[in-house]
Amino acid sequence: MSLPMASVNRTGGRTTRWKSGRRRGAGLPAAALAVPLLLLGAPAAPAAATETVTAPAAAGAGTVAIEATDAVTLPPMVTHSARTAITIGFGKDRPGHPTGPRTITVDTSGAAAVVDFFQFPDCERGATEDIHVCTVPHKKADGSDTVTFTASAAPDLQGGAARLITYTGSWGGVPATPASTRVRVGTSTDLRAAAPRPVGVKPGSGGSLAVAVTDKGLVGADAFLLTVQVTSARLSLVKDPACTYDTQYGRDRLTCRYDVPVAPGQTVAVRPVRFTTRADSFNEEVAFGVTALVSPGPGEPPAADHDPYWTGTKVRVVTGADFRATGARLTGPVGAKLTARFSFVNAGPAATDDGPGMYAVVTVPKGTEAVDVPRVCDPTLDDDGSQPDPEHPGRYQCPFLNGSGAPGIVHTLDFTFRIVTADVAPGSVTVRENSHAHPTDPDLSNNTAPIAVTVTSGSSSSPSSSSPASSPGPGSGPAADPGSSAGELAASGAPPVALIAAAAVAALALGGAVAYTSVRRRR
Repeated sequence: MSLPMASVNRTGGRTTRWKSGRRRGAGLPAAALAVPLLLLGAPAAPAAATETVTAPAAAGAGTVAIEATDAVTLPPMVTHSARTAITIGFGKDRPGHPTGPRTITVDTSGAAAVVDFFQFPDCERGATEDIHVCTVPHKKADGSDTVTFTASAAPDLQGGAARLITYTGSWGGVPATPASTRVRVGTSTDLRAAAPRPVGVKPGSGGSLAVAVTDKGLVGADAFLLTVQVTSARLSLVKDPACTYDTQYGRDRLTCRYDVPVAPGQTVAVRPVRFTTRADSFNEEVAFGVTALVSPGPGEPPAADHDPYWTGTKVRVVTGADFRATGARLTGPVGAKLTARFSFVNAGPAATDDGPGMYAVVTVPKGTEAVDVPRVCDPTLDDDGSQPDPEHPGRYQCPFLNGSGAPGIVHTLDFTFRIVTADVAPGSVTVRENSHAHPTDPDLSNNTAPIAVTVTSGSSSSPSSSSPASSPGPGSGPAADPGSSAGELAASGAPPVALIAAAAVAALALGGAVAYTSVRRRR
């Protein structure tokens, strides 16, 4: 899984655009995000300081002036995007005011480098991305309608000089007195944890993480909370007596309080976080959530400054997952329809169940055509890289479901072939791993198995034979016999009883088996 990193890289000369929405920390699993927030009692985002003033009207009853929020201080975007409202309008009607459309042009170019703006109704983009033309409605009896848009601090920015948003406009064609809003980014703590990736971790062993906390903000913390949570039950945290320990969805979590001040720019090392691995561990991850605690005043206890900032580190276990395939032998006359069952298994020791860990590629034997294929399978490129024949594809790719890479689970696919000619050649079935989510397969020789075809004399109405040579049963199948690399399954004409029985025995031996054989008819 990918861990949510709250930091967002920025480049010089960045142009800020109006956006439909922005939220930091997206993609973090609920177990790693929602639970720590509940534990810590996440505080509400600090309110921005706002002030609304009326621009002084020039002498004369008919003067038109724009009214706008005078100044705002935006909370730094540490863990999420806190938006602050800015309002603009023309104030209440007064004698001598004109009639007709009321428009205000908003120019955010002066603040675009440090502020993200979010457009709301009644505004349209102008000549550039920093210009918006807003129509101020006149629905209220006194004409005090306003237009509101919001702004938030750009990522990883704190402090700095105030920037200006400027407004020009007109009412019924009469130019209005301009106005502006001063915008600045406030300051806060910004504590983040980091730990180097451990090296040489083995299955069924242990290790530790050297965690350090750094304040990247402009305000120091009086203390902090460090929450450590694993993202898989294959990794366990060793209990620290100075911390609270619990589990969420079967995953360990530690919460430790450190009454240690952290100044802006300072890095503080904490106690090592120790962990243990299981026999099936492979590519694990540990998440760190840091909450800064700041005293609101002299003698008052420190309180959470903002939501936890989440980071994480990988724990790569030196291991492998041995994927194996079992093929089939098709025996029958020309014209016969033969059903073959292919089986696939991860013989371990590592698991690859954090995503679609496995998929199969079935190459149709020469001289046959596939007439029934599982619903999960789709035609794919032929051996030479050419596009598949739309009527008679030569290869199919069949993804397995999430969690398919757990060790010992046998997966099956049923294909029905028709022998169309006596000139035949073997096909193949291959089990593969998704490259983004797997450890190294220690033995690739058993990933591919043949689909053998034997053409017999006689008519297609003659009974077809079945001669399974190997199936996923105890001591002989891919899950139990490390020496088995390919098997042969029964032909059609009679149910593959031997195969099914053997597979059932394998399922009991392995503690359960998962198979899906949903089939669609192609003709």
